[in-house]
Amino acid sequence: MRLVKYIAIAIVNAFGVVIGIIWVAVPATLAQPSLNYQLQISQRQPEGETPQSLSELYKLRDRLKLELDQLAKTPDTPFFSEPWKQHIQRQKSQTLLQQLENVTIRIQIEERAKNNWDESAKLATQAVLIGRTAKADPASWEQSQYLWHLAINTLRQIPHGSFLANRAIDKTIEYQGNLTVATYELQIARSLQKTLEEQQQKKELQRQELEKKEQARQELERQEF
Repeated sequence: MRLVKYIAIAIVNAFGVVIGIIWVAVPATLAQPSLNYQLQISQRQPEGETPQSLSELYKLRDRLKLELDQLAKTPDTPFFSEPWKQHIQRQKSQTLLQQLENVTIRIQIEERAKNNWDESAKLATQAVLIGRTAKADPASWEQSQYLWHLAINTLRQIPHGSFLANRAIDKTIEYQGNLTVATYELQIARSLQKTLEEQQQKKELQRQELEKKEQARQELERQEF
């Protein structure tokens, strides 16, 4: 069963008064099943090797390549040598090739995860910048809301077992909170815009009414003369 985290978001007004609390469900990262399957396979590392970062994976890949190169340069055993030695050498070569393939797959997955992480951070930065300058403009808050949605969805592309998976979940919770605030500010901006439009419409109707009265008064004056 997949666990779902929840976060309480307190909504405050301009005076700092809490006016509501929303519980936001934050599921685990929703990466493609194929990526998670590949990740499960690629986690079969050489015995004693447990890379904890992308840089360590690069080092492991380079070491495996070096071992394969050295094994390939090993002189062929004489025809009359023990068969078990040749078998061991072939087995070692196959093992190294399989380990290298697993590490290479893991590197590709982690690189994509990092790209998703970086892209999400970039989207979040844009959303924050727009939010700081949005004021009461609904269009700006709509853009901020859209960017937060994109940032969250991008984070959810990070596979469950990736090095960045736990950080992605924590960051998703943070972004969900920001999305809730942006949505609240959008509602306030729309409400304010509607109020201003109604006031302007009311003023326009009053102006038109005064104009009609003035025209009627002038018409009466012309008739009297």
